[in-house]
Amino acid sequence: MDFLLTLFSPYKTLVHTVFGNEAYFHLTAKLQAHGVSYRTRSHPDFRSAGNQLVPRSDFAQYDIYVKPEDEHRALAAIHESS
Repeated sequence: MDFLLTLFSPYKTLVHTVFGNEAYFHLTAKLQAHGVSYRTRSHPDFRSAGNQLVPRSDFAQYDIYVKPEDEHRALAAIHESS
């Protein structure tokens, strides 16, 4: 299913990868402030707690994708000082 979503999505350009919720919200706020639409692919991080896996959301990986025509604006927004 993930392959089909990627295949048909207009958001094909990976512009940045961040780790942790705080970094994710900081980055997406910059993109929104500059009017750049994006999609996120998250990769949760799990730790072992006995026999169970418990998510550690503070270490999750977030890949930020934009449309190819928005790549330049997205990179400018991301690297802008704040």
